[in-house]
Amino acid sequence: MKDSGFAIIAVLLLVFGAGFPRPALAQADAGKKAMVADCSGKECRCRLSDLTLNDMAILLGTDVPTDPESFVMIHGDEIGWSKVSIRDAEIALGGDGSCDLELFQDWSPEDGTWDGTTLLRGVSGAAECRQIGAMVVTMMNGKGMKVRVAWKGAFDMNAFQAATKPGPEDDHPKWTQLDRHTVAGAGGGDGMVTSYKARLLTPQRFILDTRIAGEGCVFNLRNDVRKVD
Repeated sequence: MKDSGFAIIAVLLLVFGAGFPRPALAQADAGKKAMVADCSGKECRCRLSDLTLNDMAILLGTDVPTDPESFVMIHGDEIGWSKVSIRDAEIALGGDGSCDLELFQDWSPEDGTWDGTTLLRGVSGAAECRQIGAMVVTMMNGKGMKVRVAWKGAFDMNAFQAATKPGPEDDHPKWTQLDRHTVAGAGGGDGMVTSYKARLLTPQRFILDTRIAGEGCVFNLRNDVRKVD
């Protein structure tokens, strides 16, 4: 993953993220903790997120669902509000239809090889900014991007950043731990200003949102990073 995440900042700095659009959300159950079911394996693994329904909707870029029993399902590359019940999802995977709820506080990222893909979520500024952003993201996703991370039981973005072996031309943000599963970062240089927010979704997946501003452009990027080995 040397050419993903922080290294993409270096590429953008060579050619040149405002937070992604946040929908106005006001639902009766918006403050309820969101449940997440990871059904990527042979059974679903359910946990109570430390994000509210409102926060999860912002993260996913959706409205808060009207059904108070709505939950987020992760299945392979797909993540979003589930259209089926956990029971039906479990049975479809060959399970018994049950999914014991785990507390998110017990989860930490697993040591191993992590890989990610980058998405350009939004651009503002000069007309050529969108073309530049799309070109760079396409180039970065076309390369092999894997890194072996020893998390040592904590969602520590310093450990992840060190594992990417950033060069002097890459961004070196300062990280602040907001809670056990959320980390914010700030960096930049050469006329660029960067901000980051990383959120652990499961022990094998996290999302890194990045805002890069400078040279008349603002780029909103998202790295979807997963343990692959």
